[in-house]
Amino acid sequence: MFESNAGSHDDRRRCERYITSPMHHAVSIRTFDEERFEHHGHAYDLSEGGVCFELDDMIAPGTQIGVMIHLPIGFDKGPGRAVFALGRVVWRADSDEPGPVIMGAIFDSFARLGDLGRLRRFLNQGVYRGAATAA
Repeated sequence: MFESNAGSHDDRRRCERYITSPMHHAVSIRTFDEERFEHHGHAYDLSEGGVCFELDDMIAPGTQIGVMIHLPIGFDKGPGRAVFALGRVVWRADSDEPGPVIMGAIFDSFARLGDLGRLRRFLNQGVYRGAATAA
């Protein structure tokens, strides 16, 4: 773990959230007891402090996870296009409907040197609309 987002659970809304197009912003998730990224879905919004995402499988709040955010082709060249963060699921949408589950996670740190900076550059390029923050 190289970089911290310098935020805590209580600070998670201090980072501006950006609405993303779910079908264009894939995420892969692994729990700490899994060896690979076993869960694949889409981000709904993203910030330096966390992500709102959808998966076919529910991951319980409190579960520590690794998150791989797949940045669009052309944003950065080479193998550094993905951003890797470590954090935990903090909420899930309640739904009795079958199908994908929407969850939210906060980031505790970033896995590689440069990941936080890469995410900042991606979010600050002026393409994405800010989401309303919670009071």
